[in-house]
Amino acid sequence: MSDTKLKPATKKPATRKAAPHAPELSKDDVYLFGIGMWERSWEKMGAHPDTQNRTRGWRFCVWAPDVKSVHVIGEFNDWNEEANPLVPVHTSAIWEGFIPGAEQGQLYKYLIETNEGEKLYKADPYAFKAECSGNGKRAVDPRWLQVERRRMAQAPRQS
Repeated sequence: MSDTKLKPATKKPATRKAAPHAPELSKDDVYLFGIGMWERSWEKMGAHPDTQNRTRGWRFCVWAPDVKSVHVIGEFNDWNEEANPLVPVHTSAIWEGFIPGAEQGQLYKYLIETNEGEKLYKADPYAFKAECSGNGKRAVDPRWLQVERRRMAQAPRQS
């Protein structure tokens, strides 16, 4: 099962704020994404290694329109549904956050809470790697990104 839909939670969980950071996405990125013209969205969407305030971790970014909240759950937080909330970027439907201590190869999913209180567990559409088991978990791995950047740089430009 790649996506799991659970019944609405009976009690609203307490959440902590996402780690403070400057948004990686510019207003131009958000605009181009919104009109479907952002041709290099894979460079910033999904999971990417990052260092903030001298702390290594991973930055996560996902599009989730018209929802109450988005969290990242994974091996780095023992699948704790309250540990790592994301925040909306530039009043858009794109959510972003930094998770200190997350490491390459750890599995994760996005936990999306709808406005009706339903919890949706979603795989990252921009993931570098996925488990073959079909449970929709993704692994953080920048090696694919390096190969893809080289391939895109060598591809002929279309006019």
